[in-house]
Amino acid sequence: MARPIRVVIVDDSALMREMLKDILTNEPGIEVAGVARDAAEARQVIKVANPDVVTLDVEMPGMDGLSFLEKIMTLRPTPVIMISSLTREGSDAAIRALELGAVDCLAKPGGSDGKGFEETARELVTKIRVAATARLSMRRPPTAPATLPAPR
Repeated sequence: MARPIRVVIVDDSALMREMLKDILTNEPGIEVAGVARDAAEARQVIKVANPDVVTLDVEMPGMDGLSFLEKIMTLRPTPVIMISSLTREGSDAAIRALELGAVDCLAKPGGSDGKGFEETARELVTKIRVAATARLSMRRPPTAPATLPAPR
């Protein structure tokens, strides 16, 4: 039997953390390795749990999810699925998340996209299974452009 896909859930909403945990706990082959309510807590949970996939909200207290995503991809590349009311397909937040290295994005259930909870749950499980197969490489932090020496 294959090792389960280990997932860390990062969301500031206790209700959303519980909903995501319930969806994933009942799914064969997926294990919730940890949950966190903000980037600071997530950093510790990810360090200890060493997950295969991270689900990450955009709007959180302290460091927002996009800034945290950029740090993850620079320091510890891990497949990340952004889950937020701001990450509807084609949204600025979704495009930015993909640019920063997110594997995929998903709008939270009950959003304006009309998707119900069951459909979102199925989509999440599918996206996690695909994300777990992603092979990521270290992203270099942006460097300052090289400057030429001043003419003499």
